[in-house]
Formats: sequence, structure tokens, C-alpha cells
Amino acid sequence: LRRYPLRRHGRYPYSATRTIVQRAFPEKVKQPQKPKNLFVPFYEQFMASRKSPGTRIIYDRALKWIRQVDPDIENKSITDLDKKWLSKLDSSMAESNSKNSRSILLRSVRAVFNHAVNEGIIPSSPFKGFDLKEEPTAKRSMDVDTLRRIRDTEVAPWQAEYRDMFMLMFYLIGINAGDLFLAKKDQLIDGRLEYTRKKTGKHYSILVPPEAMAIIEKYKGKNYLLSPMDRYKDHKDYLRHMNRALSTLGQVYTTSSRKEGEVIFPKLSTYWARHTWASLAYEIGIPIDTIGQALGHSDRQHTITFIYIRIDNKKVDEANRMVLNLL
Repeated sequence: LRRYPLRRHGRYPYSATRTIVQRAFPEKVKQPQKPKNLFVPFYEQFMASRKSPGTRIIYDRALKWIRQVDPDIENKSITDLDKKWLSKLDSSMAESNSKNSRSILLRSVRAVFNHAVNEGIIPSSPFKGFDLKEEPTAKRSMDVDTLRRIRDTEVAPWQAEYRDMFMLMFYLIGINAGDLFLAKKDQLIDGRLEYTRKKTGKHYSILVPPEAMAIIEKYKGKNYLLSPMDRYKDHKDYLRHMNRALSTLGQVYTTSSRKEGEVIFPKLSTYWARHTWASLAYEIGIPIDTIGQALGHSDRQHTITFIYIRIDNKKVDEANRMVLNLL
């Protein structure tokens, strides 16, 4: 104001007025606009909507791969991603993942694109016509004689606990290791183990047979149903020790560090409990529907039917008893 003294009639010249206003109200610096429908926030929002923790872990793994392959993905819109981008992602995953693992990760990404199509954000998905076929999973089932050897062979004391835990998993219809070792005491209700499977979020109720109850009593835990988690902070750490022990079951080291004895089943791991139970159940004529119910598999053909009928566990309880009687 001092630079522009008042003229006649108390008015400033136009140029002075404009300068004063500009200084008092400087124009905002225009920021570059971000693209609409950024892929990463859209992906993360869809990932967060998944109910199963296991499913969200798979989505998170896939997103880490995407960020590794495309460092500029944070600035890209979902409309920018085409088949060429998808092929590059697939090729990168193929370098260190099996075909089945790669397929699982890419199915997560495909679900995000399908959601974008349903929301009207993109007209079609780059996955249209993209091959996501999986290879047949290797069978992990053994015959009943081998399973008897695992149960009955005298093993080293340090191996006995791992062998017993494997048999317990089999007695409980191939229960997942994480669900078993993280189970609390109060989940054993009226002779049944009640739990929600972490992978699917589905509730299970398994009648605990005498064979299983004897092992539970032998390895009773303080804070958990079983004692391993009284010693380990992470059940996966215990599981690694367990699988290594199972693969050498029957063989022991002597005082001179020599190996003695024959390994019963070199491929043995916790996965074999579930597969073996299902195979033995099928061999003795248990219906596929009952086996599927026991393992918690959903049958899409019967999804609507299950809405109208009350599912009880009687058939599954009887099926498990038949399999254990065979053993």
C-alpha cells in the first residue's frame, strides 16, 4: 500500500489493485492429478474384504510379486494393465514358482480384475483367454500296512513324540497342523474337538476317538490342548522339526554318529495324514460325499440343497471309526 499512494477520489490504479490482491491471495500451485482407479489401492481394498486370513496372505504374496516385477505399479491405474503386463508378471513368477503355486497367485490377481469389471471400471479383464491350468497334485497317501509300521515300530525317544503327533492328526481326520497345535483346552467339549479352520474360516466338530484321546492325555499342555506350544512360540517352528523327524523315522544315530536302522517312509510329512485318511476311507467304500464333508470340502452341486437340510456329524463320526477299525 505504501508503494501506491492514494490518488484523487481515494482509488488505486488497476495494476496496483491486482498486485495487492495477488499478494494477499496467492494462487495455489496446481498439483499433477493422480490417475483415477489406481491399481494398488483397489487391490488392497479387495484383499481386505476377504474373510479368510489364509486367503489374504495369498493376495498379499501376489501383490509383493507385482511390486517386484513392476516398480511403478503404485502410479498405475487398473486401466493401464493389459495382457502384455500380465504375461510379464506370469513369466517372472514362473522363474521361482511351480505351475500350481503360480496359478494360485494369479487367480488372486484375476479376482481383482473380475471385481473391476463388475464395478464397471474396465470393460474386460486381461485374464480373458489366459491359461491358468494347474498340474495334478502329487498323491500323498500310503497303504494301511505302511501306516501300521509307522504306528507300531519302536523308534528313538526323541522321534516318538513326532510320530504320535502324526498319528493324532490321522485319528482326527487329517486335521491341519496349525489348527491342532494352536487349539486351546476349552475347545475340547463333550468329547469333541471344536475349532474353526484358519485356512477357510469354516467350523469343524470332530468326535475324538479313544486312540486320539490317549495321545492328547499323554501330551497335555498347560496353555494349549497339546504341550508343544508350551515350548515353542511359533507352531511352524515345531512343524519344521516334526517333518524332519518324520522323514527319518526308524533311523537313529549311535554314539559313534553312525546311522542305524531303516527309514520307514522317507517322504513322510504331516500332509500324508489327511491324504491317507481320505484314500483309506474311499477304499473301504465310504461315499465321496461323506469323505468330502469330513474333509470340509464344499460341493458346488449341492450348495443350494445344504441350505434346506440340517447337516449333522453322525455320518462323519461313523466314517472315521470305520477307517480306524481298518487300521
